[in-house]
Amino acid sequence: MDDGSYKAIAFCRRMQGLGLRPNLVTVLALLSACAELAALDFIKEVHGYSIRNAIDPHPQLRSCLVEVYGKSGCLEYARYLFESITERDVVLWSSLISAYALNGEATKALEIFHQMEMAKIRPDEITFLAVMKACSHAGLADEAKGYFSRMREYYGVEATSDHYSCLVDVLSRSGKLYEAYDVLQGMPVKATAKAWGALLGACRTHGEVQLAEIAGRVLFEIEPDNAANYVLLARIYGSKGRHEEANRIRREMKERGIKVAPGSSWHQD
Repeated sequence: MDDGSYKAIAFCRRMQGLGLRPNLVTVLALLSACAELAALDFIKEVHGYSIRNAIDPHPQLRSCLVEVYGKSGCLEYARYLFESITERDVVLWSSLISAYALNGEATKALEIFHQMEMAKIRPDEITFLAVMKACSHAGLADEAKGYFSRMREYYGVEATSDHYSCLVDVLSRSGKLYEAYDVLQGMPVKATAKAWGALLGACRTHGEVQLAEIAGRVLFEIEPDNAANYVLLARIYGSKGRHEEANRIRREMKERGIKVAPGSSWHQD
């Protein structure tokens, strides 16, 4: 992705060299590239260009700027832009919530969500994904369950695999491994490798072998060539003194022709 982002920026420079002026679509694409690179100076440059060329007032651009400033860790700029806009739609509110969630400011992100509700702006699935991520980063398991229920029951927003992944992640981080497993089992959509991976990682942290075996086997099916899952399960066995099972996982990996990535190790950290 980084390579593509650098190419996008270079291509824009080339456009300008040919006398072609970037428009709204170009600026939005550039900001996406900047966000991937967390290139704050270039974001400011693109923002300045949009102001000088009267693109800045466009609502889509302003929401995008709030998002990319947030991704670059510049919450002060993101908040300033947000406050400068009088007509705030769901996209703008969601962008600000996401900015704070991404930077570990869970309390602030949830506070902004409540302000959004007070402003009578109806949250959508993207808003709730940002809220769930805020809860996940802060380990707020009970709050995450509450927002998840509110999303579906009060607002009628259908949960996606990403929402479920966040819920599984926060439950796993909080040591509620069997609750996380129940969520995975009851999902109406197919659980992602990310969700099962969160459970497997938490099993190692909390020394839970039985669920680790289940999560590991599912992951072997979903992403059979990912060596990290085999290594992690073997380490969990090893941490409990179950060396025979750990060796069996290593043999199975070898038989499948899966190699450990450079820098990885079978040994306990």
